[in-house]
Amino acid sequence: MSENFIRTLTEIHQQKHMNTIRNLIKEQIPCGFFLGFTIDPNIFEQVLKLKQAGLNIQVLCVIDETGREKINTDGMLLVTSKKLLRMEEKPQWMLVQDTSFDLYFTRLGIQTLMTPFMRNRDYDYEFAYAHLSNLFETYNLFKDEESKISYRQSIKGRMTGKLSDYHFAPEPQYWLQGFFPVKDDVVIDGGAYDAGTSVDFASQGAKVFAFEMDSLNYEKCLERISNYNYDITMENMGLSSEENYIAYADSGSSGSYRIRGDVAPAGGGVSHFIDIDTYVKRKKIDRIDYIKLDIEGSELDCLKGAAKSISRWKPKMAISAYHRPEDLWTLAEFVKSIRTDYEFAFRHYRIDFHDYIFNDEQRNILLDHGVDLFIPTDWEMVLYCK
Repeated sequence: MSENFIRTLTEIHQQKHMNTIRNLIKEQIPCGFFLGFTIDPNIFEQVLKLKQAGLNIQVLCVIDETGREKINTDGMLLVTSKKLLRMEEKPQWMLVQDTSFDLYFTRLGIQTLMTPFMRNRDYDYEFAYAHLSNLFETYNLFKDEESKISYRQSIKGRMTGKLSDYHFAPEPQYWLQGFFPVKDDVVIDGGAYDAGTSVDFASQGAKVFAFEMDSLNYEKCLERISNYNYDITMENMGLSSEENYIAYADSGSSGSYRIRGDVAPAGGGVSHFIDIDTYVKRKKIDRIDYIKLDIEGSELDCLKGAAKSISRWKPKMAISAYHRPEDLWTLAEFVKSIRTDYEFAFRHYRIDFHDYIFNDEQRNILLDHGVDLFIPTDWEMVLYCK
């Protein structure tokens, strides 16, 4: 194995999430818990469980004191983020479920750790170690050093829960040199959300076929593209391995996720899903030059439904690779099984929150704390293919 890859595995083994938690308990290191913008009463049960497990949580940090009457401090000091700045004895670690203030805490000399109940990182750890050969084979597909670093650190960050372990790319998401659409390209935009990427791709002179399964997001897409005279065909459909009608549940402002079934849950709907190969044939599309996929964990299904198009035209692709732990290797393995002549790259991006999730008041609060709106998360990992 590569020396750097082995070194990363060693670091993961030593610093995995629960090892850090155990050390914080053993050493009784002073910790804080950041509640973020939304005070959720259910979170306090989790905080109390962490205290009962032995974590020395001394501080509850909030943005402001609005809603403080809902907070059961249980002996913990309740402070605002601005008051934390003036504390002489600050916590050494801050547990976070909202990562938006990570830079702020880092500037204060406080290390951040994503909370144990955000995701089962022990499961991720065991699952990854059971598939080391797959991870290493995928790692060896990357020829540039930036991809190798980003891939290694993406594995590490998922296991440790530390945002500081990730390696973030400098360019805007989907715009890695050599891997984005150019003039006259025919583009599939899977998971259009609000048509932001569709508009960006079309602005390069590409012809875009955009797919958004959620009906509310679809209306946002139509409104957005109406402001431009671009060649965008907007479809209120999802992408999958075959044509079907599938129920889905709304997951809020960050998009929607799919659940298989015939009956839509409350707050969800039923959407028409189609595979790319069928769509291409039905619409008599003469070629596909580029495919972007961010479809909430259905990326592999979609690739299976696009196998003929990929084999025939070898389109450039940008595929989200973070929704499922196995995305870190199964997506590249499948693409390679269709055509062995693909080249691959890998990047991890901060999320641009300028017009996403937060409202204007929340954005102003972030800026007032000296935090820009490009925020690190463990989302937005992209596998590039060409």
